[in-house]
Order: sequence, then structure tokens, then C-alpha cells
Amino acid sequence: MKKSLVFLLISILGLFLLTGCLVKENVDDELIALKDGLVKFKSGEITKIKSSGVIINLYNNTSKNYTKAYIQSENSDAGVLLYWQDSSIKDKLTVGDLIEFEGAIKVYNGEIEIKPDNYEVKEHNKDVTPKALTSSLLEKWTINGDETTPNMILVTTEGTVLEIDSKTATLTVEDLQTNIIAYLYSGFSGVSQGDKIKVTGILKLYKGEWEIALISNDDYEMLYDYVAPAEVNYSGIAEIKSEIVNGTTEFTDIEGIVVYKSGSVAVINDATTGIYIKEGMDNVSIGDQITFDATGYLDTNNGNIRLKEPTNIFKVSFNNEIKTFELNADLSSKTDWTDFVIWGYKLVKVKGSLSPNDNYTYNLEYNLTDNTTANILVYSKNTVDAANGGTAITSSKDATITGYLAKYKGTWQIYLRDENDVEF
Repeated sequence: MKKSLVFLLISILGLFLLTGCLVKENVDDELIALKDGLVKFKSGEITKIKSSGVIINLYNNTSKNYTKAYIQSENSDAGVLLYWQDSSIKDKLTVGDLIEFEGAIKVYNGEIEIKPDNYEVKEHNKDVTPKALTSSLLEKWTINGDETTPNMILVTTEGTVLEIDSKTATLTVEDLQTNIIAYLYSGFSGVSQGDKIKVTGILKLYKGEWEIALISNDDYEMLYDYVAPAEVNYSGIAEIKSEIVNGTTEFTDIEGIVVYKSGSVAVINDATTGIYIKEGMDNVSIGDQITFDATGYLDTNNGNIRLKEPTNIFKVSFNNEIKTFELNADLSSKTDWTDFVIWGYKLVKVKGSLSPNDNYTYNLEYNLTDNTTANILVYSKNTVDAANGGTAITSSKDATITGYLAKYKGTWQIYLRDENDVEF
């Protein structure tokens, strides 16, 4: 009886050790480079991984109680998705964190996903530079019948818009002779078929198609072939803007009246047009007539002409009358610098009909002097709604709008200063 019991215990122990060895073959206990670990996962050597990476995007869903973090290796040769069934994890991490983690690995919805059992933040504020998209990054793997890629990393590329809808733009990338879908949850504003844009985002495979998932509205840029301003004798601020387009950067004795002020930012107008100063205007007020020196530059992403680094700011007078220009032109061109030299940052007043456009803007249809009509966007929707008693406009409503003109992603908009700029 004792011998039988001993034999039974030995048999159970042997089976336990054997099983343990089999499990051990599917786990990599040692810290391994992310790309090496993914190669082992692809070959079936491991089902769990211990590795590290830098967080490039992080978000959660509190109602469904999860956190997702896209990470990539420090040398940008591999990327995966980390998934926690815990929405509070997001509060403990931030983009740029280098973390070590260990967990089960699988393919889900075309993405290589790891559910960490544990993790540790090793460093903060790690910088990640997007890689230029090349054909070598378009690497497809098939694992257990699912298509995926080990290269879910930050990439950047340029392409021509073939198709566009609310959240996706299909780009023809000439250098790679292929089409790629660019996805932005909040949608592409001001982008039309035929436009050339530059996008930055996370490379993915979605239903077998290559996709670049943009993280924010700042992750796409308009690439225009701008038309030089007409050769006329401009004066005042209009002359300064024309010279900025033609390459001059340093200006002295700029003069104008402040028509908009927010923090260190200001817009000034003179008798010809207006211009935006991106910094250094903390101590000026609306109505001040000022002179100063500054550096000019082109905001080619949006299509604006601006000033920065102001010095020698002097207040000539105070509490000047704020005058407005009449908007009597169709500002539909995205590429003509002449329009911006004349109209950019003018404080205008125009009467028209407001109608819904998107979550951020209304469309304003207004009359021109030749009895035709034109359209322009009014930003922001929230300001208009506040002026309308806190109620959104659902069809159309006549209004008189005051605001300064500028472009966002190539599309002209009237920027309201506050709800007093809307009259019903």
C-alpha cells in the first residue's frame, strides 16, 4: 500500500513537472526586445511576453471600464496595443512613459494585443519621432488565420486625397504607389478630393487594409502650391504681409489698433488689413494703437501670414474706436496669397443666414454686390449657441456676424471674439 502511494505521488509530481516545462516553453520570463518577442509569438514559441515600450497614444472608456495604450519600441522597430480591463490605469500613465510589462499576447481585430498582468514605469517624457512611411514597414503577418502587422508605430507620409468622408481620407501615396486610409475620429476639416496632405499617426491593418490612425487634429497638414500675391503697390500691414510671402522676415515700426486680445496673442488692424501676433502681447488691450518690431512667418499648414517675437512695443494711444470692414468677397480659394494679403485677420461685419455645419462651426451664407451669394464658416459653434440663448440652430437663422478672418486647414473662417459678435 505504501509503495503504491509513493508511486502515485511520484507520478503526480512527474506530471506536474512535465506540465510546468511545457508551459515554460510558452512564456518568456526574461525581458526581451519587443520585435524579438513578436517574432517568437508569430512562430508559436510564446503566448506570454515580458518586454518594454514607449506609450504613443493612451485613452480609456469609463463606461466599459478599459484602458488602451499603443506603445512602440525605443528604436521604433515594433509596436503593439496594451489592454487593461480597468479604466483607472489611464490616470497612472501618460504619453511618453517608457514601461516594462508582462502579459498574454494575441491578435484581436488585426492588432497585436497584450493584456499586462503587471507593469512598471521606468522613465517619463521619452520623445518618439515618427518614421517616414516606407514599403518595408508595410509588413503583413498571418497568425492563426488573422492578418496583422508588427509595425504599429508612429509614421508620417504625404499623399493626394482620392476619397474623403466624415472620418476617413483615402490617400494615394505616390512614392509607394499604393493607397492608404487616414483615419481621424473627429473628422477632416477643410480637406477635399484632390488636396495634398501630410498625415502622422499609428500604422495599422484594419480589415486587411493599411490605415494610419491620426491621434489629433494637429496630425494632418495641408500641402498647397500657393499662388504668389499680385504685384501691386500695397501699403501698411498689407505691404508687410506681401513681403513676408516674398521672403522678408524682419520688420520695424509695425503699427495698428488691437481688435482682438487673448492672453499673449493679439490681432491688429490698420486701414488696409490685419495681422496676427502669436506672442508677447500680454500688456496691450483692445483699442490700443501700438507700434512694435517683429518677425514675419508663414503658417503654411493653415494658410495664414503671421508675426512673432515682437519687441519695442509702444502704446501710441488708448481706447481707439474699433472699426470693421465689410465682407464683400467670395473667399473660397485655398491657395491664393493675394486673398490673404488683403483679407487675412481683417475684423469684418457681415449679415447673412446661419445654418448647421459640424460640431465646431456654422455655415454663413451672405450676399455679394453682384447679387450672387458666398459661404464662409463661423467659429465657434458654442459662441453662436450662447448668443442664441444656449440653443443650437437646427435649420437656418438670419444673423449679423462680427469677427476676424483667418484660415484653418486652408478653409476661411470668421473667428468670433465673444457672443456679443452675434446679433439676431
